[in-house]
Amino acid sequence: MTVDLMYAFVPVWATEQNVSAAVVGLLLALRAAVSVASRVGLTRLIGRFGRKAMLIVSIGAAVLSLAALPLVGPFGAIAVMIGLGLGLGIPQPLTMAWVVSLTASSSHGAVLGLRMTVNRLAQITLPIAVGSFAAPLGVLGIFWANAALLLGAIAVVAGSDAGRPPEAE
Repeated sequence: MTVDLMYAFVPVWATEQNVSAAVVGLLLALRAAVSVASRVGLTRLIGRFGRKAMLIVSIGAAVLSLAALPLVGPFGAIAVMIGLGLGLGIPQPLTMAWVVSLTASSSHGAVLGLRMTVNRLAQITLPIAVGSFAAPLGVLGIFWANAALLLGAIAVVAGSDAGRPPEAE
């Protein structure tokens, strides 16, 4: 959902900041490139710091970046997009692996399908909810409401067993 809101509202932020469409494209491309690059060596980082710590730190980077974006100009947005690239690139494969580790191998397909269904449902409902709640504050409200949702995700991860190695089946 964060990626969807970002693609929808970074252009709005850019309009408010008088940032050209070309710069918006470069910023979004930077975010995407950092997301891809953040996955290089991820297995090694997980081995060193653990899945739970990696999830908390990466989602935290996204929270800080989302909170900062409405307050920065185009040059500050470079750092924000790097933070969002890390914060949105690292959690996806980690949560996929976490979901798989929690289920029997015979259920992996069904569980991953359910995860995708819930993600699609969230992509429909959360922007509507965030938009109706945060619209009076403008772009600031949209980004900060999304950051608050990600803080909730950090709380879930912190209280979970995401760092525990999977048990043998």
